[in-house]
This record gives sequence, C-alpha cells and structure tokens, in this order.
Amino acid sequence: PALPVASRSATVRDLSRRLLLTTARAPQGLGDSTELLRQRVSLLWAAGWAGDATALLRVVPPVAEHPALDAIRLDIQLAAGRHEDACTLARNMRERQATPALKKAAAFCLAMAGRTAQLDLYEQVLYADGIEDPAFFRLLAQLAGREPVEPVDLPSSAMSPLYLAMLQATDRPPPDAALDGGSAAALRGLALAPGAQPHLRAEAAELAAERGILTLDELRQLYLSLPIAAASEADPIAFAAEEPGALAAAALYRAIANSQNVEATLNLIEETWRHARARGRSDVVARALRPHIEAVQPVEVLAVYAAVTMRVLLRGGAMEAARGWFQELIRPARLGDPHAASAVLELAPLIYAADAGEQVAAPAQALSIWWRAQNDAAGGHSPAERALVLAMLESLERPMPDALWADAIGPAPMAVGPLPSVAMARQFEQAVAAGRKGETVLLALILLGNDGPQAVADTVLARIVSGLKRIGLNREAHALALESLLIRGF
Repeated sequence: PALPVASRSATVRDLSRRLLLTTARAPQGLGDSTELLRQRVSLLWAAGWAGDATALLRVVPPVAEHPALDAIRLDIQLAAGRHEDACTLARNMRERQATPALKKAAAFCLAMAGRTAQLDLYEQVLYADGIEDPAFFRLLAQLAGREPVEPVDLPSSAMSPLYLAMLQATDRPPPDAALDGGSAAALRGLALAPGAQPHLRAEAAELAAERGILTLDELRQLYLSLPIAAASEADPIAFAAEEPGALAAAALYRAIANSQNVEATLNLIEETWRHARARGRSDVVARALRPHIEAVQPVEVLAVYAAVTMRVLLRGGAMEAARGWFQELIRPARLGDPHAASAVLELAPLIYAADAGEQVAAPAQALSIWWRAQNDAAGGHSPAERALVLAMLESLERPMPDALWADAIGPAPMAVGPLPSVAMARQFEQAVAAGRKGETVLLALILLGNDGPQAVADTVLARIVSGLKRIGLNREAHALALESLLIRGF
C-alpha cells in the first residue's frame, strides 16, 4: 500500500509499474496472495495506468474475484466514456450488492437512457436511503434536463469517474481543482476536454504525461493543437518570458516542430529547457522534445549549444545520443574550442553516471579536472555538495580519487529529506544482501516516495543506487544516479 504511484520521477514510475506487473510468484507467508493481486490492480488504476489495470484484470482467476475489482472495472468504463458497458456492469453489480456508489451509478444510467419518470422515483429512493450529496443531485438534475447546465462546485475529493462521466455527458470539462490533488482520471479528463481553458489543458497535460497518465505522443499532439494567440505563436520566446505556465511550452514546442533551421531549433530548445526548469517540469518537457533533438546530428560548429543539448538528451532518456555528442566534442575540446571544452568538462559527471555500458573511459582523471574547475568557478556547487557526484559514481562501482573525497570533507549540506528509520535501512540492506529483487525494489521505491530523488537525502540516494546495482538492475541504478544529479542542478 505504501508504493508510490503518483511520482514525478521517471525512474520511480518505471520501477513501480514493472513491480506491479511482474509475473513473479507472490512471496510465501501469512499474507493472502489474492489480496496482493487486488492491491496491484488498485494501485495501477490509482496511478492512472488504465491499460495496465485492464490487462491485469483480464487474467484475474475466479478465486481472486472481489467486489473491489468490479468497482475498478466500472470506474475504467466510466472514465473511458463507455457508458453503456458501464451501466450493464453496474446493473449486474447492484444485483449482488447495493452500495451507495452503485445506487448513484444506477441513477446516472437512468438519466443517460432518458428514463426520466423512473429517475424521479429512484431519486426519492436515494433520499430515503440517506444518500446526501448535493453536488451529485445537481449534476443529475442537469443531466435529466430539469435544471440548466451550469457550474457545480466539486471538490477534488469528489472527482470520481462517475462525476467526470456526468460532466462529460453535459459537455463540460472537469473543474480547475483537477490540477490540485484530483484523481488521475480527472487530470486526464481535464487535459483532453475541448471546452477547458487552453492554459488549464496544457498544465493538466504536462502533469498527466509526467505521471504516465497521458502518453508523450498525446502531450505532443496537445501542444500542437491548443489554441494560442497569433502574436504569442509568432514570437514564442517573448511569450515564454511573460507566461510562466505550460501554454508557453506549447508555443515553444510548436515553433520547434515547425523549424527548418538547425541552429534556430537548438536555440528554441534552449529556451524551452530554461522555461521548463524554472517551472520544475524539465523531465516531461525533455522527453517531449526527444525526437526533435535526437534528429540533430552532433557537429563541431554546434558546440555552443552542446551543454544544454546534452542535458536535454540525458533528461529525456536519450543516453546514446548524449554520449554521441560528448564523444564528438572531445577532439575539438582538446584542440582548444572553448565551447566544446566547456561542454565536455561540465557534462563529464553526468555522462559517466548515464554510462551503464561503461563505454566512456577514464572517469577518475576527468573528474579530477572537473573538480578543480569547479573549485575555481564562481557560484557553483560547494565541495560538500559535489560529494554527491562522487557517491553516485562509487555506488555505480566507478572508484573516485581519495583526494577528491578529502576535499569534500566538511559541513554537510542541508538534508534534502528525512532519513529512513534504522529498521527500514536494515531491511533494505538485508534484501539487497540476499538478492531479493522484488523486495529491494519495493523498499527502494518507498524510500524514494512520490517526490523521487529531489526529496531524498544524499546518503539515502547513494544507498539505493548501490542496492539496485548489486541486485543486477544496472540500467536502473545508472538512471537513478543520473536523475539525482540532474535534479540537484549538476
């Protein structure tokens, strides 16, 4: 139940999804394996991964069937707009158990079928049963045509798939509250609602894509289709300077997609990256930009753009493309090109963290040069903060020079997040030592939480990266180390 399913971290989301969909046998013990299966389906649905939840529901054995699973099936149908299928399922479920939620669903189905006389009688039954929900009854009256269609105050906690289906049936988008603590279905519904304000749709789409509720292709299509003022579209960089939200990202993305000039494209990508970082959305924006930036071939004349280009590629998961840029710039860097030299030196720690196949040699020597340059740079990370780089690389079994560690000794930077309990740390180490892959991943994910590495202390991050590496999840260990460094501003 503690597994994070609303994470902003790509690494956390990937591991959470794989853990929930694993075909491994359930651990033997006092727990009920059918309950574990129900937990997995419930968490997949709560995360907004409706396709995965549906796929798992198809293989639930009869012995594991439960009303809770039927309730998720109903929510999936409602959220997808398959109202007839939802009503058939709700009718069958109500014959077995008449819960308040199913009674409300039955009223919705009567309204959708236009059976107003029966609906009037059924509403009296709901009142007699003690169901008190003013927002629901107002939506029902609007759906039945007894009241004009107008806004209804819906708190985020009330935005269930049933409420969303009622709004959709009256051609209204989910309320703005979907952005603040709304369900995954509400977030997706707001992003895809044609009648919602463009800036709200853009914000909801980025949040939904960040959590894997929308695909990146859906986000890109939405960026391209949102209505944007002609002046803003003509000068998206000026628009982004004034507009701090996701609508400016849509304008910038559209300009990138339409650009025919490589340098103009990279300049727009730099602006989009800066804008995304200021909003805390660098992860999802970088992944949306990935096809456009991967299409640019690394050449020496583009070295001035290399530092940002490689960061966007790394943040977007394009490790091979970033390594290609890095290796292409090594020769001009040695020959004295200042832009190439600066980019190679600045990005070296990130490239080594991303290098799961250990294809880039000699990190210790290069890191020593980088360390000395950082000591001389103004406004950079302190030696104690830079110790995270050393810890990440050593956790990935790439030893760092003792001299650098000695230079990093000093007052520790402010702890980013709470330290785990002694019991949790011990359990994690025992799982790693015994090679229990599923348990190690589960505990690592709980330690990372929904906020991912940005809210976890450096010592905990090093322990998690090392643990993933030791149980054979090499690619995932490198991905987490890289994400941890990028999110700390390296």
